[in-house]
Amino acid sequence: ERFHMYNKPESRLTQKRVDVFISYAMGDKGVADAVTKRLEEQNIQCWVAHRYENLLPGTDNWLHAIQGAIRRSKIFLIIISSASAGSKWVQTELNAATVLGKTIVPFTIEMGVELNDVFKAEIGYVQGLQSSNPPTVDDLDRLCAATKRHVKHRDWLKRGLKTWVKAAISAAVVLTG
Repeated sequence: ERFHMYNKPESRLTQKRVDVFISYAMGDKGVADAVTKRLEEQNIQCWVAHRYENLLPGTDNWLHAIQGAIRRSKIFLIIISSASAGSKWVQTELNAATVLGKTIVPFTIEMGVELNDVFKAEIGYVQGLQSSNPPTVDDLDRLCAATKRHVKHRDWLKRGLKTWVKAAISAAVVLTG
């Protein structure tokens, strides 16, 4: 059953810029911290749930904050491990990112993880990055480079769409005026 968290109002906790939403199981918190640190060293703003100690997992406040952060993010980075593959919350976040059309970047830290049908349906076609656990500096650098490319691409698409819309409006004004 899909949980429709993407229709909830945004929380005050998600009002700032979010380049990358990092989805992970609590057992992978150390990896999430290492990934966040490396990305933010490159000026890529990350959102990770455990930074907000007033958010209690499973509460409405928590769900609204996560929903808002996913909505505002450019990239949805999911840390793949046996813990995340078994997490209903990671699956819920992945579902929301897919419905919202986010670019999904899988970062696999555990080889041979058996993904359930939900994961296979959502990320089975997406090429991700593989890493050791814990990730090496090289693993984090590859992830950082790939994420930067995705963020820049999303920015470029957004600017291109705005330019196209402005041109279409101008053309419509000329044609009707």
